[in-house]
Amino acid sequence: MDLKKYSLFLLLLCLPTYAESKNKIELLVPDSKIPDSGWGSSTETIKNLEILDFIDESSSKKKFNESLEDYKTAVDIFRNTEDAVEKKKEDFEMEVHPEDRYDWQKKAREESQNKDLTKMTNEGRNQALQFLVRAMTALDKVENPKVKESNAYLELKAGIYREYAKHQFAYRNYGVVADILSRYIALDDKFKTESEPHRLLAHCFEKMELGASKNKKTFIAEEYKEKKKQHILSYAEVQYGKDSKEYESIFEKVMKDY
Repeated sequence: MDLKKYSLFLLLLCLPTYAESKNKIELLVPDSKIPDSGWGSSTETIKNLEILDFIDESSSKKKFNESLEDYKTAVDIFRNTEDAVEKKKEDFEMEVHPEDRYDWQKKAREESQNKDLTKMTNEGRNQALQFLVRAMTALDKVENPKVKESNAYLELKAGIYREYAKHQFAYRNYGVVADILSRYIALDDKFKTESEPHRLLAHCFEKMELGASKNKKTFIAEEYKEKKKQHILSYAEVQYGKDSKEYESIFEKVMKDY
């Protein structure tokens, strides 16, 4: 045993037991001799600790309200867009074109009108998506547990996810839709009992399966196929009931390696 270890061993032997020194802390640091000056006051501001603001309930409520306003704006934008597109369709139908002598002329004009309507729809959709992303960002900054556990928070998050999924589905961004709808049904058990997200998820995974197969990614294609089948059955169960003939028919088709 070297000298340092031997010295430490002797020191430990000399120490009193816990029973002999149970008041050692009190003897060494007697409470009566320690003045309590309190925390005092300071004009120093806490910097780079934004998490304290995030946890604050008032700050979280502010972010929640910002998110809610952006969500409402997104919904209003696209609702107004749909109304404007419908009005434009009616205007097109009221138009009279006596100069049209051939079918190709009529077809060319209709194609041009449809392009205009699609452009209007996409512009409104893009604006709505911008506000939905803003709403998600603001809601992600809500950190106060009381706010996050509220039903209002749950319903707002669900509403944002629904709107976002619908717009992305229209753009055929199936991977994005599959991700956001998977998060949607995971928010609460009650969302698992809605048929529409399962229908959309089945459609998305089918498209993703086909894409993976086309690129010869067999293993990934099989994963998407299983998820597709799962959501087809979930849709059938919610929509028709597990004891229904419709469910039985769909189940048989799915089990035949659909």
